[in-house]
Amino acid sequence: IIMQEELVRLARKNPRTVMFITHGVEEAVYLADRVVVMGKKPGRLLEIMDIKSHRQAEGWEAMPIEQVMDLPTFVHLRSHIWKLLKSKDAGGAGDH
Repeated sequence: IIMQEELVRLARKNPRTVMFITHGVEEAVYLADRVVVMGKKPGRLLEIMDIKSHRQAEGWEAMPIEQVMDLPTFVHLRSHIWKLLKSKDAGGAGDH
């Protein structure tokens, strides 16, 4: 959590374009301006989600990460990504 908060602080102080690849859904939602959800099939793009507008509208930067993770918007975004990853299109659990 400390590393994530520090990354956010540095990114706001010195903006750069960074491509961050993670399997951590919460980490992706907390750190990203946009989350690109990909399926198991190589190169299969499922969705590009705008996170930045939610973060700015709700003032996530002014809150501790624990508080952000409890916000209804954060919970919804996290849930939506998990549903995408488990979907048939992603090659997840629904793919029988």
